[in-house]
Amino acid sequence: MAEAIAMLHGIQFASEMGFMLVILERDSKIVIKNVQSIEEDYSETRPITWDVKALARNFLVCRFEFIAREGNTVAHAVAEEGMWRLKNCY
Repeated sequence: MAEAIAMLHGIQFASEMGFMLVILERDSKIVIKNVQSIEEDYSETRPITWDVKALARNFLVCRFEFIAREGNTVAHAVAEEGMWRLKNCY
């Protein structure tokens, strides 16, 4: 769930900043698969991935890419820090 929420926050941030070409990288294959899938999503993250898909339509290009946690250490550290603060921040 945290990975899906982080993706939603990332795409909201990109939209608010006015970006038109976006690549969102996550280290959760399941979340990436659910967002990229055209089939119905029955996971618990469905409401969040639905919002991500809806926001993605606002960009000229919006790609969702899997990146292994080892290659994503900075983003992982930021996510851990955010979890300790128990509040939303970018």
